[in-house]
Amino acid sequence: MSARRVAVPGAPRRRARNRRSGFSLIELLIVVMIFAVMVVVGIQVNEMLGPESELAATTDRIATSIADARADAIVCGRIVLFEFSLGETAGTKQYFRSIREALPGREDEVDEDQFLLTVSDWQALPDSVRFDAVVIGEQEPYTSGLVSLPIRPDGTMPSFLVRLWAPELDPELQRLAGWSAVQVAGLLGEARVFNRYVEPEFLREDSFQ
Repeated sequence: MSARRVAVPGAPRRRARNRRSGFSLIELLIVVMIFAVMVVVGIQVNEMLGPESELAATTDRIATSIADARADAIVCGRIVLFEFSLGETAGTKQYFRSIREALPGREDEVDEDQFLLTVSDWQALPDSVRFDAVVIGEQEPYTSGLVSLPIRPDGTMPSFLVRLWAPELDPELQRLAGWSAVQVAGLLGEARVFNRYVEPEFLREDSFQ
């Protein structure tokens, strides 16, 4: 009498197990096409949002640096200079920093003491962002060279406006998009960020209240 094979419930058949062992060529092509579309869309979005994001981040960084420099002036009881290096030509790299003023009688030793005096070292603007102008009070805008703004030990400073620009977003200077500004009220020491073009009007203290 021959032994009968008993089927075990739930045991998968070998043929069913090996029926699909991988992706078909059509499925792989579909996955590759979807991935390619996502890459292209991501590149286009990055090209559109990249300069705008860098402009906003740079403006916030300057406002924060001004607040930090003011705090250092108050804590140390010394004048801190907030400086903008605007460059001399259109393509020159631009920077900003804050540094304590040299002690009386040691003005000639600033180069040697620069490491000790520096509050925030030179920070470069990204290539997609430019300083358009720095305006102090009702003076004519500064568009080149080095601009130094003293922050006094009591936290006050000259009222000023820093205007930034993303050339890729506004190549024809229409001033509708791609602009931002930091407006500082001198007596209050408060910095405001504006994500738009701002005229260099005189800053009134009561406008910050």
